Order: sequence, then C-alpha cells, then structure tokens
Amino acid sequence: MASYIRGKCLLQPVLNLIGMKQAELARRTGFSARMISHYATNTKLMSPEAMYSITSIIQMYMPNFRMEHLYEWEREQ
Repeated sequence: MASYIRGKCLLQPVLNLIGMKQAELARRTGFSARMISHYATNTKLMSPEAMYSITSIIQMYMPNFRMEHLYEWEREQ
C-alpha cells in the first residue's frame, strides 16, 4: 500500500483563486486570522477538523474541492 506525507500547503493559492482574504476565511471558520496565516504559510499543519471546516467554506465557491486539495501530497519512498 502506498503511503503519503503532506507537502506544501496550497491554501493561499486557493484563496487567491476564489478571491477570498485570509481574514474572511478566519471570520467564516471561527479560526483566528493568525492561525489561518500559519496554515497558509505552512508554519503549522492543519488538523483534520481544520481541513474539513476550511474545505466546507471553499466548496461554496468550488463545489468539487476536496480536503486533500489543501496540500501537495508526496509519496513516501
């Protein structure tokens, strides 16, 4: 079975694509603006719960968006 690890966070490019600011995402999800910034700059990894919450907001703009689209995924060697 293949195993994967999270790579770079793709949150900021996705927000740019849908025209949403980090502050707006923070307001809609209830996460602090600082935490959203940490996620977007790959300083902190999102928990599965954070990924789910953020994905539910993004899906309002991109219905086919899935949680795994928030990160690049690299196959472990």
